[in-house]
Amino acid sequence: MLRLKKILLIATIIAFAPFKSWAADVLEINVQSRYSPLQFIDSAFGGAHPIGGPGHAFVLKANDTLSPLGINFVMHNSGKVNKYDEKNILPKLVDRKKHGNLYKAVALGDKQGGINAALSIPAESGLAFGEMLSGGVPFGMSTDEYAAYIYYGGGLDLQQKIYDDAFDSKLVTIPVALTSAQGSGFFPKQLPDPDNNPSLSNEDAMAEFCNMPLIVRWPDSAAQVIKEACSRVGVTTAYIGKETRCVDPKATCDPIKNPSNPVKNIPTVLTFGGFAPGVIPHQMFGSGNIDAFELNMPTEDIQFLKLASKQLDKKNADADLSSIVAPYKYAGSWHQPILLVELVFNRDFWDGFTKIQQDLIKTVAQASIVDTQARLLSMQGEAIEQLEAAGVVHLKWPQGILEKLRDAMPDGLNKVANKAVQKGDNSSRLWLDATWAFQKKNQKFFDYGDINQGQSNFQTSKK
Repeated sequence: MLRLKKILLIATIIAFAPFKSWAADVLEINVQSRYSPLQFIDSAFGGAHPIGGPGHAFVLKANDTLSPLGINFVMHNSGKVNKYDEKNILPKLVDRKKHGNLYKAVALGDKQGGINAALSIPAESGLAFGEMLSGGVPFGMSTDEYAAYIYYGGGLDLQQKIYDDAFDSKLVTIPVALTSAQGSGFFPKQLPDPDNNPSLSNEDAMAEFCNMPLIVRWPDSAAQVIKEACSRVGVTTAYIGKETRCVDPKATCDPIKNPSNPVKNIPTVLTFGGFAPGVIPHQMFGSGNIDAFELNMPTEDIQFLKLASKQLDKKNADADLSSIVAPYKYAGSWHQPILLVELVFNRDFWDGFTKIQQDLIKTVAQASIVDTQARLLSMQGEAIEQLEAAGVVHLKWPQGILEKLRDAMPDGLNKVANKAVQKGDNSSRLWLDATWAFQKKNQKFFDYGDINQGQSNFQTSKK
């Protein structure tokens, strides 16, 4: 028995010897995030922000696993550190505006006045395909399908190639979070639905939707699909970019209550806008500056509704959201089926790591993708119940409108990609062609699970 114990002890020492040789010198990785985690009361692990939270969750999980092995991440915030994050987050390393974005800062590296690592989403890269990679494409792959494409369908290799071409091979990208389908929109009224109105054709329903005089906040890819579908039924939608109904998107938009904030945009059809910097859509809805919007998963909606109504000191269950929430929320994430968060390294900095260090970081990043998705999925049922208690009616998108949007999707996205090509950026074209090819190749199996889509308790209308 004594001899066996000695053998086991020697084997243990040998097994851990490779780590001892470099663990004595801690590898500290300073990483700057474009978004604050926002660790509000009852927020998801990492924080309430749909991008900053999962990014911070990766840092927490990575340090929990890798710190004993000599690797430690230190997270910095690009803007002012929120008071809820002060215990965990440090001030910025570089001014991202000085470089244009964090991706350009990382391509420079700290020896050239930039930084060595950043957490962000590809939409912040300045490349045309960024939004399509960050959130998927309308009617695109689900989270598990997207993970298959990223890791084993050539997606990560293509993304790296696009980054190599754009940033002179100075970036290394590693996915760290992949969250599931989001709610597809809060609305002040129900959308026209042929299933509940036999006299309404799909085309008429689409036209009625396009003619709704609403200012809506939607990602560009989805907005372009809606725009294309509307044009096919003879309706031209409007676009106001970052603007909202009134001049100041942060202030109450009501001529009587706040005459100092004049109305600037009066919608007559669907009008895309409301991407005002630094203002959350829930706040703009509450102030009357926009009429409809999407953001993320129900858990994040709860947190941002608390933020907009100044109830961050309350637990989710204790907050009264009834006065600020929109009455209808539509399910069916046709517009943004996933959200991907990534870690980007300066290549010279990354190449300075040992092979073991690189493999450990990649392994923890892949584990973080599974962990983040599972954690968030486990919380959504309770969040939906809290929204419904506040007066929200959850509905499915009308199938008649979805059919029109699906038909318009290829042309709408092709126009987006081809317009970027004309400006010298072929990344959207490459990404669309590759993702569609992978989806087509595997679609028969992807459809196996779709029968479960019909087994939902969501209402189709409010009686």
